[in-house]
Amino acid sequence: MANVTATPETRKTSTDLSASTNCYLFVEPTGTTADTVNVTNTAGEYAYGILEFGKSNLTGSVWPLSRGGTAKVKLGATLSANAEISAGADGRAVASTTGYRVCGRLLYGGVANDIVEVDIYQGRIA
Repeated sequence: MANVTATPETRKTSTDLSASTNCYLFVEPTGTTADTVNVTNTAGEYAYGILEFGKSNLTGSVWPLSRGGTAKVKLGATLSANAEISAGADGRAVASTTGYRVCGRLLYGGVANDIVEVDIYQGRIA
């Protein structure tokens, strides 16, 4: 795989996301500002970024996010390289379809729960 070159940012979480299964998922703002995020809960919705990783188990901990460039993302289904993706209802990447907000393009394919690289579309992850 190529080097990950995402634009790094950090945000607080509204729930405990310390489990390793929460890494590389799409997140959304949980309030009126983007200061606090949680895993997306509706397929195709607005995604603020991709949660990278973290080990703190406290709600309100600061976590790194990817919002541009290339990053890693967890797949929610079998997808091919070059597939355009959106945020799934559980934060994993799903194939974009009519009405979904397209967030990026996969650089590598894989099956559900694989972690692969994505080219995040600038301006599509808000």
